[in-house]
Amino acid sequence: MNQIHELKILPEDFEAVIDGRKKFVLYKADKDFSAGDILDLREYNTKMCAYTGRRVLCLVTYIEHTCVFWSEHLILSIDAFAECEVIGL
Repeated sequence: MNQIHELKILPEDFEAVIDGRKKFVLYKADKDFSAGDILDLREYNTKMCAYTGRRVLCLVTYIEHTCVFWSEHLILSIDAFAECEVIGL
């Protein structure tokens, strides 16, 4: 069964995802990710230690499990399909 995963993303990576330049993300392998899952990527400002209210929904299209340099991480191939802004944050 496909899942929705809510995850933080830095502003510079968020911009690259929404404009189509970034087609992958690297995340710790502490969740049960599967192809077909949805990532709810929430922009997080580390200087303010707060979410900005912007988010983008992405479909996980492929998962690279054999990551030599980051054994505890996965590379998730993504396809962004919906950008939204949460009002009131």
